Amino acid sequence: MKTLLSLLLAVSLYASPVWANPSVLEKKIEKSILPHLPQGTRVKIERLSGSPVQGKTAEEVEVLSPFPPVGLVQLQVKSPGKAPRGIQAVVRAYLRVAVSQVAIPHKTHLETQHYQFQEKELSSHARTGYFANAQSMEGLESRGYIRPGVVLNSSNTILSPLIVRGEKAELIDRKGSLALSATVIALEDGKKGQWIKVRNERSQAVLQARVVASRTLSF
Repeated sequence: MKTLLSLLLAVSLYASPVWANPSVLEKKIEKSILPHLPQGTRVKIERLSGSPVQGKTAEEVEVLSPFPPVGLVQLQVKSPGKAPRGIQAVVRAYLRVAVSQVAIPHKTHLETQHYQFQEKELSSHARTGYFANAQSMEGLESRGYIRPGVVLNSSNTILSPLIVRGEKAELIDRKGSLALSATVIALEDGKKGQWIKVRNERSQAVLQARVVASRTLSF
């Protein structure tokens, strides 16, 4: 009986790496991962595997892949005077992201009543992305029908024009504390951040201006 127990213990030790100080190592993994994730992300390390390491203070951890580092993450541990060793960790990252709270028809300009921010685990959204703040939602419209409870991302939203050809808009020219404005007519559609041609309503001069908000442009 003792022989069988000894054999089972030996197999268990051989199959699973011995982590001398897993809590220290997990903190180092978190420290290496967080710079690659949006501010405010909460990280949880669920499983470690690979070459056993000591988890000493002098050891440094580097992320190898994937980016963003969520799901099964490949890491490298560097210790003074030793060859780098590869380890794996299952990383769960949680962040408050925009989620549809009502059914949204196709080509609907997204407003705050259409979504709310909820904490979600990010590994299933790494490819399509997500929106983590209200500023990133500006100028978006739905691409196709979106049912309630869906994480909003680059596949189900698209930037909508903030100004349409033929519309009147305000062109603001700021110089220090002085701000001058003029009424212009858009000569083409424009999304946020785009430079478009506009015509000064008074002088009829054609200018290039950048779209900054709905019916608002600047130089």
